[in-house]
Amino acid sequence: MAGALPTKRSFRSCAQLGRRLEETLSGYTVTALAAGVGLFVLSSPAEGKIVYTAAHKTIFPNTTLFIDLNNDGTQDFSISNRASHGGTSHNKFYNGDVVLSGLGRSTNAAVPYYQFVAALNPRVTVGSQTRFGGSGFMFNCVVTNSFGSQTGPWSQVKSRYLGLRFSINGQIHYGWARLSSKLGTLPCQVTLVLSGYAYETVPNKSIETGKMSGPDSAEGPESNNETLNDNSLGFLALGASGLSIWKRNKAECFGSLGPE
Repeated sequence: MAGALPTKRSFRSCAQLGRRLEETLSGYTVTALAAGVGLFVLSSPAEGKIVYTAAHKTIFPNTTLFIDLNNDGTQDFSISNRASHGGTSHNKFYNGDVVLSGLGRSTNAAVPYYQFVAALNPRVTVGSQTRFGGSGFMFNCVVTNSFGSQTGPWSQVKSRYLGLRFSINGQIHYGWARLSSKLGTLPCQVTLVLSGYAYETVPNKSIETGKMSGPDSAEGPESNNETLNDNSLGFLALGASGLSIWKRNKAECFGSLGPE
């Protein structure tokens, strides 16, 4: 039936604007169109972008791997895996360590774990509020006939993360590198595999370990606003087509009760 009252649900999702305000909004749109000027909706700030690089590189004992986080041709970090053994059948000794280096640049550092470099879990935030430092050791081991010491968080882990800070053109950026490791057949030997790394392109913007794509910010909850005010302004910003949509939606919401 023409002019039927809207349902109760319709009244909750639509709110009637005052006649004077609607006339003002409509008139403003028409005037702007006549002058060749559109209304603009302000865009949100630029979102960050995460650049991820897949890898499968093994760091055997007595080898060094370099990591170029942003793939610009300049190495940002190195991981040196060192191991040695010797002595006689009656007096053997083994030494080994894995060392992360920022290659002498003070900006390049990792998230520490006591005096070592941390083996972080996924979804750990790395950013301006994160503490960086540590000695650079990921693993350290000494074994003799009478003494044995094996310390460090990177002796035997699966898919753990280095939290990294480095610079691009003098500006601080944050990133991560994912590695797994396992003990070798001899004491004080460990083999590591680099399986990927990533960095945030926006300076000083944090990143979560394991996150491989942007934007960084999680999508917020859906709006629960049940008024027409924001939507009306959005439609009007579209110009003539938006004005038509606005009027049509208004008619659908209020039927014959809507102001003409």
